[in-house]
Amino acid sequence: MLKSIASSVNRIPYRWVVSIIYLIALAMDLSDTYIINIALPAIHDSFINSDISISWVTISYLLSFILAIPISGWLGDRFGTKKIFMCALSIYGIGAMLCGHAWNLPILIGCRFLQGIGGGMLVPVGQTMMFRAFDKNSLAKALGLVAFVALAAPSALTVFGGYVVNYFGWHWVFYANIPMTILCIIITFFYTHETKHNNPGKIDISGILLCMISLTSILLALSDIGMTGKVGVKEIAYIAIFSLTISAFIFHQNKVENPLLFIKIFKIKTYSICQLVIFISLMSGMGSVFISSLFFQQGLGCSALYTSMITLPFPLGLMLIFAFIHKIKFSLGVRTTVNLGLLIYSILTILMTLINSHTSLIYIIAIMFGRGLSFGLLNVPLQVTAFSSIENERMGRASSIWNTCRCLSTIFGIAIMEIILNYRSANLNGSIIAYDASGMSLHVFYLCFIFCSILSFFAFLIFSINSFKEDLIRV
Repeated sequence: MLKSIASSVNRIPYRWVVSIIYLIALAMDLSDTYIINIALPAIHDSFINSDISISWVTISYLLSFILAIPISGWLGDRFGTKKIFMCALSIYGIGAMLCGHAWNLPILIGCRFLQGIGGGMLVPVGQTMMFRAFDKNSLAKALGLVAFVALAAPSALTVFGGYVVNYFGWHWVFYANIPMTILCIIITFFYTHETKHNNPGKIDISGILLCMISLTSILLALSDIGMTGKVGVKEIAYIAIFSLTISAFIFHQNKVENPLLFIKIFKIKTYSICQLVIFISLMSGMGSVFISSLFFQQGLGCSALYTSMITLPFPLGLMLIFAFIHKIKFSLGVRTTVNLGLLIYSILTILMTLINSHTSLIYIIAIMFGRGLSFGLLNVPLQVTAFSSIENERMGRASSIWNTCRCLSTIFGIAIMEIILNYRSANLNGSIIAYDASGMSLHVFYLCFIFCSILSFFAFLIFSINSFKEDLIRV
């Protein structure tokens, strides 16, 4: 059987072997947030006596993911993309296995942090390997595959995650990653080539440390404020540490020769506005994805599998709009397309507050699908507009900041949702996540949806009132 597999792989052109490996890794990586969100209530029930917020299961992964992204590019150039990609797969797989074995919430959060390091290295290094395997004429095919997997994977694997949680338990959400991780390691070892960069430059260790301290301190402050409902001495200390370290980070990035993040790029107005709008939009979008799973399972008492099925229309809507986004953007222009998406998404998110245990399933599916369609109108037009204002030699640095901010927006979106949930429910029992399905608890979830809607409308106002050059708006 192994000989048959090896023979089959040998017959596949090299660029497609690399593509298969990377796309499998990408699917695992991108689907992580969606699947874990479905599993969060079950994880909470296993560690119900813990004082730590359950949102840290997701936040810890994304935090290490962010820190690993800029390091991974340098490591790939310095030691070779093949070695680093295999190392990333190994860290991701070991982290997943340890997560499945976690016996308490702090251990699970620590293992998720480890898994995030591997996940953060997988995407940029794997993408580099894939792009180097294609020539310029066929690179469009590779980009199309990446975009399709990025949209299709959450749709398929969300339902898979709900099924696994429902019938096997949340531990198997992590264990399910291990076979595919091992397969990717084997194929990478035997069938890919090593590539290095002769002059990778220096790595910004000081920038990494300052970034890690600042992000951790502000997230700890937000988490504690959400759990206690007040700002005490400890929270003030966290905020003070954040203020000092983020100021030092910005100063350092402006002075160092090879910065971790080229923040001077924010001097370009078009890029900055588009980055701000997508940041706020993703805070709203990913915050509402986090809340939706808790809302249907803890608020309405749905099973994990049923929740995955009724939230599936959201990623399906994203997939559908992707097929037409370029035609829509060309016909309406970037400003109209983005504003339409933000406005419709804001309205439909408000309509989530009308959902209760008696709401028609058709209504829920329609709202979720419409939100997916409208949210899909945002990313491509904003990214195209932002990067059309960037010179070619700065494209890599702009891309690094764009992806880092995308992860940060998800983290802050989830953290703020957690604050609203716990702060508003403090008079009931300390954490809404601990409650059984009840009409009273739904109002706290409704407040979260209202906040997400306001965020989207705020992004709409920002994009509406700022002017852009016509050639950028119609790209």
